[in-house]
This record gives sequence, structure tokens and C-alpha cells, in this order.
Amino acid sequence: MTKYIKISVLARETAKKVCRGREQWIRYLDVASRLYKYPFEDQLLIYAQRPDATACASLEMWNERMFCWVNRGAKGIALIDGESERPKLRYVFDVSDVHKARRIGKDPFIWHLREEHKEVVLAELEHIYGSTNTSLPFEYRIYEIAERIAEDFYEEAVDEVIDEAANSFLEDLDGDAVAVRFREMLVQSVSYTILKRCGCDMTEFADDLTFDYIHEFNTLRTLSVLGSTTSELCEPVLIRIGRTIARYDRALLQNRRHTGNHNHTERAVAGHESDIRKERGLSDSQSDTFGAGRNDADEIRSVAEELSEKPQEGDLHGTSSERRTADTLPGDTGTGRGEVRGADTEVVEEPDRDGETETERSAAVDERDEPDLSAGGGDCSEGTGLSVAELEQYEPPADSPYRQMDLFSLMSEQVGNIAMAQAEVTMIPQNYVELTAEDDIKKITRILDMLDEDDDVQAVYHNWDMPEEEEED
Repeated sequence: MTKYIKISVLARETAKKVCRGREQWIRYLDVASRLYKYPFEDQLLIYAQRPDATACASLEMWNERMFCWVNRGAKGIALIDGESERPKLRYVFDVSDVHKARRIGKDPFIWHLREEHKEVVLAELEHIYGSTNTSLPFEYRIYEIAERIAEDFYEEAVDEVIDEAANSFLEDLDGDAVAVRFREMLVQSVSYTILKRCGCDMTEFADDLTFDYIHEFNTLRTLSVLGSTTSELCEPVLIRIGRTIARYDRALLQNRRHTGNHNHTERAVAGHESDIRKERGLSDSQSDTFGAGRNDADEIRSVAEELSEKPQEGDLHGTSSERRTADTLPGDTGTGRGEVRGADTEVVEEPDRDGETETERSAAVDERDEPDLSAGGGDCSEGTGLSVAELEQYEPPADSPYRQMDLFSLMSEQVGNIAMAQAEVTMIPQNYVELTAEDDIKKITRILDMLDEDDDVQAVYHNWDMPEEEEED
């Protein structure tokens, strides 16, 4: 039995187990609430193999986008590759199976809803899905939204359940009875998944979320319709909640940094003024006046009038981007200012030194939301007379002796290429073995060819000192 057949059998057996009763279905929904970006088929296999998984991604994603390496001895989670033209498996690894590379490794963004988030989350969801009863607590208002979403959509999927009802306990029921059962199961499944991901106390909803009819979806086809519909309805809601939480936390962080910088500046100015008074022998109540007998108000007024009469040349304050560029040290790569995106499809922006946020881009570890390693050194290029956008499109003349801009047009590209070069460094043997016997060479060549043809093998390393003519072949 091949590995693909084993995983296919595992999917069918797991489907039979999770539909046996309320407790089994809830245990599956707990995993689905954490991995809500994956389709039902993947969620089911992850639940069967790693029910404690929290954030999964392929080996390529961890290595090339997150700069994390898989721990020695870790086993991948086998999933059926639905995009392949022939039966094939693909593998993902949980965040607990990897470790970050030194200096360049990234953490996936996994959001957690706190008490301070509830108001902004409800406002965002009500803006999209309609208002709720303001007299109810947060958990019941979320339940009201989830119930509304499921009820609005179930009619579009109920015909598929009826068509796939053969060999299940739904087979002998009429269409209306199947619709009632599917509607109730969908409403409860969507509500449980969203509430569970938000960290709500599910014991309060034990009487509402009974899942009385889950045992009737006892075939892989009928359960797939229910599970897939639940996943499709929960994903955009939970993504929206994650993005709202990330925006709130960014704004809170920026405000704290701005307040801290402002207080630090005030303390520094106050200390500097105190030092001047002490140096000149003045008390705090005295003023340092050099024009004895002059009226302070008249002096200020005359200076103000003089300034207002003179034409101002240029912008005295400059744009915010110019101020940030002026404050940027030469050679600044923008480290600490770039975006860090993670597991829950959200951008986590880190403000620059002035508390300004650079940019916001769409944002997960599952290839929809991955960290962008680009990092800029400012908004404009001082001394060149060109903006960053113009520099990116600039092409030097053909006879120009300066060709390095063709290689690296921006500092961000240089940083990205360096990081990618570091990420691609893999296992290199410290010593090589030279084979001279023809039989040994044939054996090792045959083994390497067999490993290369195996779809389950992702990389092959050896310390054979392969002759140049063999390597060319």
C-alpha cells in the first residue's frame, strides 16, 4: 500500500470518527478554528495527524519566506495535493516543528482577542454583516452574527447535501428534512468555530450548540459539504477579526511610542534649561534678559512683524517624508521598520523611529500572508534628485561605465538577496569520499536516481566526490 492510499484511507476513517457525536465533532472544530485558512480536507488530515497544530506551512514557505528551519526528527503532516494531475501528497510542518534562523527568522502572526479589542471588532463586523443587539454581551453578539451568516448561505449548499446523501443516514429523508438538519448543523458549526477562535467560554453555549444531527452526516461526501461550507464561511470573518486586532495593536503601539518620545523630549528640554540657569547664576523665577528696560511684548511683536513681512522661501517645515529621510542615518537598511506578516493573514507593521507607519499591504503562513522581507532606507534618495519610484525605473545609458544599478537598484533588494542567499545554504559535507570501483559507482548512482524520482523526497545530500564527467551526465 502506497503512502497516498494510506493517507486517503486515513481521511475516510477520520471522517467516520468525527461524525459519531458531539464531542468528536467539537474536537475537530477546535483544530479547524486555529487553521481556518485551510480547506476542510486539509483540516481533517491535520486533525488526524497533529491535533495540537496551531500554524502550518510547507517546507519551502518556512525556509524561503519565514527563514525558519525544520527541527531534526520532525515529521511532516501529509496532505493530499489536489492541484496535482496525478495522485500525490504534499507536506506541511507546524510552527512547533521549526526554529528561526539567526537574525533573519520570522515569527508567524497569531492573533489573540483581548477585552480591549471587543469594541472595535464588533464595530468592524457590524459594519459588514449588520447591527446586533447592543444589550447583549460580546459573545452573544458574535453568535448572532455567525448565525446570520450561516442562515443566509445554507440554501446555496443544501442541494449539494441532498445530491450526496446516498449511503448516509440522510438518504431516506425528504428534501425539507435534510435542509432543516443541514441548516442547524451549519449554524452551530460556524458559530462554534468563530467563538472558539475568539477565545470565548464555550460552556455558556452548551445548550445552544448541541450538534444533534452530526451523526447523520456519516459519509465522507456529506460531511465534506458541511465541513467545506463551514470553513468557507468562517475564513473571511476570522481574517477580518485578525486584521482589526492587528490595526488596533499597531495604533496603540504607535501612540505609546509617540507619547514616550514626547515625554522624553520635554524632560530633555527642561533639564537643558535648568543647566543654563545654573550656569548663569539664575533662579527658576528669573528671566535671562539682555535688553534691560525693554518691553518683552513689544520685542516679540516687532520680531513677529519683521518675520511676517519677509517672503518665505520654500517650505519651512518640509514634508514628513523629507523629515524622516533627513533623520535616517547613512546606510540605514530600515531594520525594525519593515512589515512582519504571519500566520493569520495580517500585516504587522513596525513603526519607524518617529512613530510613523511606513506602508500597509495586504497580508499567513499558508502562502496568503507571509513576511515581506523588503526594507527601505527612507522615502527619497537624498542627493540624487530622484524619488524611489524613479530610481526603480531608471536605466543607465548603454555606454555608461557605472553598471551596478543594474544589479541592485535599491538597498531593499540587496538585503533581500543576502537573506535569500543565507536561506539557501544547506547541508554541505565536511569531507568527500571518492569511489573508484565501477560497481560502487553504479550502486550509488542508482540510489540517487531512485531518491530523485520519489515525490516524497524533497532533497538529497551525499558526500560522494562525483567525477566531472558523471556530474555532466
